[in-house]
Amino acid sequence: MQYDSWWYPKGLRSGTETWWPMKKIFPGGFKYVYNKTDLPFGCHNRYWDSDVTYAKFNGGKFQFIKDPLSGLTLPDDDTFWLFLFQQTQEWGNFFLYEQDWLNIQTEATFALQSDLDLGRRWLEQMGRNAEKFGISIQYCMAYSRHILQSLEIPAVTQARASEDYQPGKRQWDIGITSMFIHAVGLAPSKDTFWTTAVQPGNRYHAVENNTVLNHLVATLSTGPVGPGDMIGALNKSLIMRCCDSEGRILQPSKPATAIDDQIIKGTFPSYPGPQGQVWTSYSKISNNVFGIVLATEMENQYSLTPEAGWSGQLAPSVVYGQEPWASHRPVEFSSQHPLVLGADCSAERPCVFYTSPTILVLPNLTGTTVKANTITRRFFIQTIGSA
Repeated sequence: MQYDSWWYPKGLRSGTETWWPMKKIFPGGFKYVYNKTDLPFGCHNRYWDSDVTYAKFNGGKFQFIKDPLSGLTLPDDDTFWLFLFQQTQEWGNFFLYEQDWLNIQTEATFALQSDLDLGRRWLEQMGRNAEKFGISIQYCMAYSRHILQSLEIPAVTQARASEDYQPGKRQWDIGITSMFIHAVGLAPSKDTFWTTAVQPGNRYHAVENNTVLNHLVATLSTGPVGPGDMIGALNKSLIMRCCDSEGRILQPSKPATAIDDQIIKGTFPSYPGPQGQVWTSYSKISNNVFGIVLATEMENQYSLTPEAGWSGQLAPSVVYGQEPWASHRPVEFSSQHPLVLGADCSAERPCVFYTSPTILVLPNLTGTTVKANTITRRFFIQTIGSA
C-alpha cells in the first residue's frame, strides 16, 4: 500500500506540519492499520510548512531554515532525519518514503538557490538516514538536479517520470522522461492509475478509457505498478496481467522508452518516422534478447526494424502480437521484414508486440523435430509471462 498526503496535518501554507497520522484519519495509528491489512506500505511527504512542529523556532528540537518570503522551511539537521525514520519503525512494515513536491521546496526556499552545499546536504541527510533503516526513497516532481544528486544516495531507488495521475489525461506519456531516470540507475514511476473506466462519484467527474494503456506503461516502466481505484472497482483480470500469481511484477530488463525515430519526427516533421508513440524494451535472459514493442496514438504507417527499435542489439527473430490482437502464428522480423505499425494502434487499443530469437531445437528420442515456432512461442510466454 502507498498512502498519499491526506493522513498528516498541514500548516497555514499547506506544507507538512507534523509527519504523523491524524487521529481523525487513523485513530489507532499506522500500526493498527498494518496489523489489520498485513501489507507493507510506503508514505508520502511534501514540503515543510512554517508551522512545522519539529523546528526549534516553534519549540521543537531540530534546526530548520525558514524562508522569509514563502514561509516554507527546510530541515538542515542530520539528527532530524534519524528521528523521523526511527519513528516509522513503530508503524509496521514501512519500506518506502516518497519525497514529493521537490520542485516547490526548491523554488520557494531561497537558500537552496543561493547556498551551493545546502541542496546536496539536505538530500544526503535524508538518504543516509533512510538507508540505516532499510527504507527506499522515491523522488517526486523532481528537477534534473535532484535526479543527478541521487547518484550519491543509494537509498533513492525510483523517481516519478510523470505528472500526477488524473483519469482521462495523458499522464502515461513517459517514453522520453524515463530515459533520463533510467540513465542514472533509477526506476521510472508513472504514478497510480484506474483499472476500471467508470467510477461513480469521483471528484474529477471523468472516466478513464485507456485503462489497458496505463496498465501497460506502468508494467513496462520497471517502476511501481500501483492501481488506485475506488473500493470495489479493481479490475483483477487486468491487474494480474502484470505479474505472476504471487504478485511478482513481470518487468523487462529496462524501461520502455521512445525510439529515436519518434523523437526525430517530433523535432523535424518531414522526417519519415512515426507520427505517434513507438516505445521499445527488452528482456535479456542468458544471451537471448526478447524484444517488446508498444505503439499507441499512431496517425501514420511506420515500419519498425530491429535496428530502429533496439540499436542493433536485437538479432533477426520472430514477432507476434499480444491478445486480443495476436497474430495466429509468429512471423519473421528483420530488416527485410519490418513490423508495420499503423493507425489501428490507438490509446484505447494500444498495440503490443513481442519478439523472440529463433531457438534451435534438437531432435527428440523418436528422431522427429518439434516445430521451432511452437517451441519459441511457448518458451517466451513462460519466461516473460506476457500471454
